[in-house]
Amino acid sequence: MIIDDKARAAFYAEPTDLDFDQVIQWHCRPLGYVVKTPRAFVLAREINLNRPSAAIFDDLWLTEPSENLHVTLAVGDLTELATLIPDHIKTISFQKRGYRLHVIPVARLNQNIRSERKQSAASSAHG
Repeated sequence: MIIDDKARAAFYAEPTDLDFDQVIQWHCRPLGYVVKTPRAFVLAREINLNRPSAAIFDDLWLTEPSENLHVTLAVGDLTELATLIPDHIKTISFQKRGYRLHVIPVARLNQNIRSERKQSAASSAHG
């Protein structure tokens, strides 16, 4: 399955009245991000964390200069996408299972990726 199909399937995995293509268009605005590689796809936008969670989750057209990047949708090899995070972004936020906002410092994300790569390299060397 190509990454476009995986992204569309992930988007519609939960009930929604939104249109996938329209959501992509909303993310094509200033401070929005649509990134697609052969192995990964992400929709994200800069938004301040001082907004109510409902606004962060539901107002997909809302963007504003921020050190936070809110991920609307991400599928595939996310370690590849981590290398593309702009330097001014300090935190990544996302919604998982309902209206709970998760926030991860970019430094911790990068540390986890480095650790995962070391473990993968070690297991490959022993495999």
